[in-house]
Amino acid sequence: MANSHSHASASKPATEIASLRTVRVGLALKLTLRVAIVAAASIAIVGWVAWQAAVDGLEADLNRQGALAARIAAAAPIEAWKDRNSHLDAVLKGVGALDVWIVRGTSETVASASGGIKFRYTDPDSIRHDADREVVIRRGRYGAGEGDPKEPARFFTHALRDRNRNDAAIGQATVVVSERGIETARDDLRGSILLACFFGLGTTLAVIFLAARWLLQPLQHLVKDVETVSAGHLNHKTIVRSDDELGVLADTFNRMTRNLAETAALRAELSGRTEEADMVRDLQQRLRPTEIPEVASLSFSAASHASDAISSDLYDQLVFPDGRVAVLMMTASERGVPAATILSMARTAFRTAARSSGTPRALLEILNAQLAPDLKRGMFVAALLAVIDPASGNVGLSSAGHRVPALHRLAAKGGLARRQTSGFAIGLDAGPLFASNLEEISFDLAPGDSLILVSEGAFDGISREDADEGEKRVFLAVSAAARSGRDATELLHDLVQLRATRAGKSDISVLAVRRADA
Repeated sequence: MANSHSHASASKPATEIASLRTVRVGLALKLTLRVAIVAAASIAIVGWVAWQAAVDGLEADLNRQGALAARIAAAAPIEAWKDRNSHLDAVLKGVGALDVWIVRGTSETVASASGGIKFRYTDPDSIRHDADREVVIRRGRYGAGEGDPKEPARFFTHALRDRNRNDAAIGQATVVVSERGIETARDDLRGSILLACFFGLGTTLAVIFLAARWLLQPLQHLVKDVETVSAGHLNHKTIVRSDDELGVLADTFNRMTRNLAETAALRAELSGRTEEADMVRDLQQRLRPTEIPEVASLSFSAASHASDAISSDLYDQLVFPDGRVAVLMMTASERGVPAATILSMARTAFRTAARSSGTPRALLEILNAQLAPDLKRGMFVAALLAVIDPASGNVGLSSAGHRVPALHRLAAKGGLARRQTSGFAIGLDAGPLFASNLEEISFDLAPGDSLILVSEGAFDGISREDADEGEKRVFLAVSAAARSGRDATELLHDLVQLRATRAGKSDISVLAVRRADA
């Protein structure tokens, strides 16, 4: 229930955030607007170029026809223009000219299509010559009478030459062509091109918008899938609808959600394990005696160091009904929760068996009989048990596969004696083999002497080649601490520092008993 509540609380903010985020301007519209700018500029340029090319073509065609008419007019002898109808009308009909007039010299009008003898045009500057530079082209306004010229026109002038006088210029022929047609055509063409451009732009944008909507449809589905996942549905999957970049994105999204779901599951499992470890650690702390009271002439001190959250060591102390005191040091073969579970079972079994007192050997046999059937193969508990008579100082000791011997500090001699017995670890054998190999020894704890039990972690990490030297360092540390009167906490600090020089991790516990001076 705790995990479910935590998950719901975590998913609520994601749901609120997803609901507040809305799509105001879609990608399809954004893409269309950006393309519209580029397309409009491109179509405008193309339209202007097309319009300019068309206008240039119209003007070139007009100039070509006017220049041709001017050449035709200048080809006939000047005397031939007296018959106006035969020549001038032919020129007018040929190019649709407004007028044609023939001038002798610079101002004497010989003939004109309109019958007038005076002709005026504004803007007399030439705008260009034709290809052979024989025809001068001017632009202005044409008028045949006395009033102001109003008709927009183009004037094509070609020199009249006298063949009898080596083609000397004797006058000029001018053909007048209206520009209204070209202006009308220019305006009509402008409107047509603008209409075509607007239609092309509208069609292009519509096609692009629809295409973008169609192409981005998988992305819209993916957005909805993301919102679903952000709401806490980590097992939700999207459909891979294509094999392009969006398809790769959808497949990546599925892998991401799968990883998120696995991570959430691991987090929940880790949270559960953490809570479980906290419970076990709390239980383990409760199982250890927080304060070991002095009994008669005996004083006790204990300390423990765990390399992980849960220790693989456990020590205990209790007083038998007959007044004797039992001290127990245990180390499990497993680590973590399994070790704590086994040790708590062993401690409970020990406390139950100790109600009827008994020798160390008998108590360890009871522990093995109760634990061995429940331990899986290869799992065991190494134990070192000492039962002390406070009045006489006699100590009974048994070891169930505990590698570190009990260390007896001899105050009178100033030395350190190793008290060790043989025996199998608890759980390795459930039958008579365990009992037959279990030994018990007895020795006296003189006034001022100390008995120190150290867990197996003190020996962990010592290689076979360095076993004797490594164990010697441990014994010297214990001897120095006992000689100087340092308690279990200070001795533990020395052993932890010594253990830090070796590879691996291990837990170390120390339980010290000192008999008061006489």
